[in-house]
Amino acid sequence: MLHYFPLEHIPNRYTTHLDKDILKYLDKTGIEYIYYEPKVPPERDAAVSGGCFLNAVDTVYRQMYQMSKFLENYAAGKVNDGDILFFSDLWNFQVPAFRYLEFFTKKKLKVRGIMWAGAFTDADLVHNMERTYHGFEETILDICDKIYVGTQNFKDDIIKKRYVNEDKIVVSKAPLDFEGLDKFKGVEKEKDLVVFNGRHSPEKHVEMFQMLQKFRPQYKYIDTVGENLNREEYYNAMARAKVVISFADEETFGFAMQEGTYLGAVPVVPNKVCYPEEYGSEHCFNDFFEAVDLVDAAIEGKLKSMQTFVTDNDKVFEIWFGDCK
Repeated sequence: MLHYFPLEHIPNRYTTHLDKDILKYLDKTGIEYIYYEPKVPPERDAAVSGGCFLNAVDTVYRQMYQMSKFLENYAAGKVNDGDILFFSDLWNFQVPAFRYLEFFTKKKLKVRGIMWAGAFTDADLVHNMERTYHGFEETILDICDKIYVGTQNFKDDIIKKRYVNEDKIVVSKAPLDFEGLDKFKGVEKEKDLVVFNGRHSPEKHVEMFQMLQKFRPQYKYIDTVGENLNREEYYNAMARAKVVISFADEETFGFAMQEGTYLGAVPVVPNKVCYPEEYGSEHCFNDFFEAVDLVDAAIEGKLKSMQTFVTDNDKVFEIWFGDCK
């Protein structure tokens, strides 16, 4: 039996389509599974900040709610020796409990899922809690039998920063929202439109995008987060874009840049983290002025669009769920 623990749904983030696409694949392939609803608190206090990405209260609540439902199933005899537990995000406070359950009940559970980032990721906000979560992360890596990551660069980073059996870490890439993206294929391009689709968090450097506008005021610009675009508007902006650009210090896969690239925008990215692996040296810059030059080249048609790093979601899902059939 597969026990599936999805992330909470955030409308403008990958978490919503990821859950939808996983469920579609599981149903299509006939894999038997138990779904643990990613429930969050029903009431909202405006004083509780949502942060730059995930709401911390929602995240902890969702993890504890899912764990409570899993334990109900465990107590009812619905969890068996050899069952697989799949987490859409392995950075989960409940994971260490599974080793405790195994020890006392003698049921071997196969714990696995996706690792997106951690306190070991130098430019990530959570890196500020490195001292607190170093051991916690190594516990997760020890308990899991498989850890899926989006890129080889990120796998190498984990191996360098944490004590882990590297054979457990599988580079699987990650699925894109092709169903949503395909609705905007063929939208007419605006020849001088540059789109920035990164979050407004320090490591994404929206200020560099603002500086680009001052250096090249003749181009058109859209900051998808700054303009508070919904998902449909976001896809439409990238479909119209000639260039999609990132200034990120930290990225382990990068859904947003992959989405823009799939919709035909020319990617312009820093020459670091996972970007060279995904886009090749031709699309990478080493400093701001090289970024300006690459944007000019893309607008002038000298730097071309390219195929995305991910071309087939089923290939990703086969890696994640192939042995569940």
